[in-house]
Amino acid sequence: MSQLKMQGIQRQTLDYSCGAAALSLLLNRYLDDPVTEAQILADIVLRLPESERLERVTDGFSMLDLKSAAENLGYTADGVLLPPQAVHALKGPVIILLHRKQLNHFVVLKGVGQGRAFLADPARGHLRMPLHQLLREWQGETLMVSREGFGLPDQHPLGIPARHYLSPETDTVRVLQGLSRP
Repeated sequence: MSQLKMQGIQRQTLDYSCGAAALSLLLNRYLDDPVTEAQILADIVLRLPESERLERVTDGFSMLDLKSAAENLGYTADGVLLPPQAVHALKGPVIILLHRKQLNHFVVLKGVGQGRAFLADPARGHLRMPLHQLLREWQGETLMVSREGFGLPDQHPLGIPARHYLSPETDTVRVLQGLSRP
């Protein structure tokens, strides 16, 4: 089951690298650019003053760090604070910051539907959670990344297949029984 959950997601390599891993995931699986987490980490760390490096290792990277890394790679990146109802209007995957009890955590929000949020989490893989839970953990901090001429494709590896809106549990059972492919 763990292999299925992580399919197409490179697990974050360090405790504090969820932001770099989420950006790598978005660039790889949505914008079709094979940038690695290690490349993003190197870009961010090399730009930081020595005095800030320890802080990032302890507290993780900021949305501004991720925005700067994306822009250094030639992308347009905007960090925005969205109201909760805007989650329904998003037309493509975005990076969001979840506020959890012990730590903050960057994930890719693939989309929402049928009262569920679909996430690609660099620590835990493909997840879905009740929308009300997402809205409790997410305070609106969002990073939107794009490039000129890319548009908003309907089909991409971070898209949510229509069947997942209905019964993702059924698909998982079928895959585990070898009756269908993911």
